[in-house]
Amino acid sequence: MLQHTDTDRQSLQSPLTLRELLTPVFFFGRAALLAFIIPVVLALVAASFAKPVYVAQSRLLILLGSDYVFNGDASGAGQGMSFDRAQIVHAETEILGSKDIRVRALQAIGVDRVYPNAHWTGQGLDEATERLDKDLKIENVPQSNVIELTLKNGNPAVAKALLDKIVELYIERRREVFGRADAQALAPERADLEARLGKSEAALAAFANAHSIGDYNQELQAVQTQQAQLQNEMETVDQQLATASARSAALAGRVHNTQATVELMTDNGRSQQTEDLTKQLLDLQNRRREAAAKYQDGYPLVAELDRQIATLQSNLAAAPQAQVTLTRKGVNPVYQTLDTEMAIAQSDSAGLASGRKRIEQSLQTVNARLAELMNIGPQYRDLSRDVSTIETALQDVTKRAEDASVEASLDRSHANVRVIQAAEVQAHGHSGRLPLLAAGVVLGLAAAIATIVVLYALSEVMVSPYEVETKLKLPTIVATPRGRGGGRRKDGPLKAEYLSDSDAYFIVRLLASLSKKEGGVVELIAAVDGEGVTTLAIDLALLVAARTELKVLILDIEPRAGDEASARMVQRGGHLHQVSPGGQVLRLANTRAYVSRPISADALKCLESARAHYDLVIIDAPSLESSYTGVAIARRADLVLAVVEAERTRAAVANNLIDRIAASGAEVTGVILNKRRFHIPRMIYSKL
Repeated sequence: MLQHTDTDRQSLQSPLTLRELLTPVFFFGRAALLAFIIPVVLALVAASFAKPVYVAQSRLLILLGSDYVFNGDASGAGQGMSFDRAQIVHAETEILGSKDIRVRALQAIGVDRVYPNAHWTGQGLDEATERLDKDLKIENVPQSNVIELTLKNGNPAVAKALLDKIVELYIERRREVFGRADAQALAPERADLEARLGKSEAALAAFANAHSIGDYNQELQAVQTQQAQLQNEMETVDQQLATASARSAALAGRVHNTQATVELMTDNGRSQQTEDLTKQLLDLQNRRREAAAKYQDGYPLVAELDRQIATLQSNLAAAPQAQVTLTRKGVNPVYQTLDTEMAIAQSDSAGLASGRKRIEQSLQTVNARLAELMNIGPQYRDLSRDVSTIETALQDVTKRAEDASVEASLDRSHANVRVIQAAEVQAHGHSGRLPLLAAGVVLGLAAAIATIVVLYALSEVMVSPYEVETKLKLPTIVATPRGRGGGRRKDGPLKAEYLSDSDAYFIVRLLASLSKKEGGVVELIAAVDGEGVTTLAIDLALLVAARTELKVLILDIEPRAGDEASARMVQRGGHLHQVSPGGQVLRLANTRAYVSRPISADALKCLESARAHYDLVIIDAPSLESSYTGVAIARRADLVLAVVEAERTRAAVANNLIDRIAASGAEVTGVILNKRRFHIPRMIYSKL
């Protein structure tokens, strides 16, 4: 019998073809169609309620001015720094998109006028501002200094007025942002900041020298990192020490409970009592023959010898046939292994304990330094914060003084912005119905695909040979279509219902390659009743008997009432007659096909007898659901084929049958997928 591992079975799987990919699509077609229709219908409903939206558009030109140029000194003679085009446009965009401008624009035009039919749940102005943020779009025209503003609204006049107001408020806000300060007014503030900065820096330097600190934050981080590493090492060592100690204790217990020696071999011989009784029996039988030659039957001596012979025969039947003659013992390898592992675990525990002490000492030193740093931290941070704050303020004051002294008399905040296109509104509004419908179709397709994928993943039944091989890890030997026809021809002879000539030929060839005994035995078995095992057995017997010279027998084991193989053949128009009067085998008229009467006991004995008298024995086994006999007899078959019905048999049930047969010592060679339906239309299927 061939033996297959899971890896071998996987290698026998058929390749994934376009037909296999499309089969789930058509099998779950109704559910997928429903999943597609629902989003499309919702999109149609949404499109029917969509109202036209008008878009107002305006464009601004941003010029490079002194607002974005910073000189190195107060006179402007030193090297200055300026923003690039992208930075300037981004800054202007941020000013345009500020919440303050949107709020003031809504207040100027009127919230109820901008959104007349809105129903606000809380603060109406805040919610209107958030909605305006979605309706207002601010973009930079690529490769230019132009900013484009677009605003959507249901009223074209409101859209134009609101966008113009936003641009007006932006120009005012920009003037406030880039306003200048008086240089002379900043001089006293600058002198005061310089004096405070000198005192703060001196105090910080003295504190750092007193506590041996270079950079407090770096040293604190380094000490914390070292502490975390030591703590992690401590936890790791503790875990390893606990593991080693527990392992040592467990091994010590197992060593204590394990025998040092074990019994290696036991020799058995024939019982001495049996030998003695056998010799006595032979002696009495010889004496009986001598007495019978001298005396007549019934003579007291002859009767006594018969009684003694009967007694010895009874004692011989009750005597043990074998006894232990020799027992050998040796060192227990398990005990040696446990003792060695216990010594290793004890050594590991000692080493880990020593390492833990070193880590604990280092951790104490680090904790002391960390405690010192934490104590002086607030004072150090206060000093550092004073220095940083004063430096920042001094830099800002110095910069503002320099800018003010150079450009005090100039006001260029407005000169850098040009309105190159005032707000204009499209003549026709856009309802967005086509995008809604397109989104509905795309979502419907996605939902249909997701439905197919989910249903396929959750499906437990098998539809195609590829699914059988994927879920059962066994090759599909034959796939019989549903509704092939068959039964009785018009002229009378019986023909196959599901199997074809090529199917039967392939099964016979497969049996010939596997069988190692005289005669071949094929077992057809299913997990549940109604899978078509009896019909397939009859089909196989009819085809083989008609196309070959083989003598074929269907062994009908424990059939359900009314579902006997012989009764099914008669129902299909066959004529059966007994091979011998009172015999258990019936013959189909004008064929070499035979069928047994229902067998409910001694199935193995009947199988061995059938193997000797028939070229091919087909076992019509009962399903696992109704009897375990089919599994028990499987190890006597040369070829075991599991029958599953397409779209009915669950993979878990079929795998349970295969596992049960494997546990009995047999092996399922392949699967017959019965009553398969082709869900792909024939015209499409033939072209794939």
